[in-house]
Amino acid sequence: MDDEYAWPKPGMSLFETTNPHDWRANACMPYQPDWVLYQSGYQLAAELLMAHTASGKDQDLLIYPILFNARQAIELGLKETIRLGNRLLNRDGPYPKRHELTPLWQMAKGLLAEAASVHDPEALDEEATGAFEELIKALNTVDPGSFTFRYPTDQNDRPSFDAEDGIVPNQINTRDLNHTLSAMFNYLTGTTEWLANIIHTLQDMQSYSY
Repeated sequence: MDDEYAWPKPGMSLFETTNPHDWRANACMPYQPDWVLYQSGYQLAAELLMAHTASGKDQDLLIYPILFNARQAIELGLKETIRLGNRLLNRDGPYPKRHELTPLWQMAKGLLAEAASVHDPEALDEEATGAFEELIKALNTVDPGSFTFRYPTDQNDRPSFDAEDGIVPNQINTRDLNHTLSAMFNYLTGTTEWLANIIHTLQDMQSYSY
């Protein structure tokens, strides 16, 4: 049997390194899990799959992990926006432990508006924000609990969706979907980077004042 497909040696652990010199293949794990790393990882996974289907290959199979990974990245991006917004505005409290996208967006939108009013009234693009909101609502309708594209059935063994009811169409053009998801990713990346930059600027100003 080809070594590539051979079973590991008996007693070998799941994450054991067989070749210490193969550093190019090492994934460096942080000492503590990081929100940005998780969000970026899910987003990159979706983008790589999107790039593959752009050539017209395997879209019938990859549509599920594309939408699951994209939705997970968007959910984490909204929660990161809330976390940063609360930090900037000196609010206490943990991130919301829920999966529905629309309530998360409403919280994030309110924090963004308040942060802009205090620090940069011209920062938010109302047209882009409105378009993003409509897409969030649509994605939340299709997949309110992050199960639709993760499992073929729900917790009651009912089909996760029925293409005949129109909520999930029976055909999805992956090139158009890729464009839309990329726009959503860009919006979230822009807002989180904007919040992070303000936080860092304020921290620098405070350090110089001493």
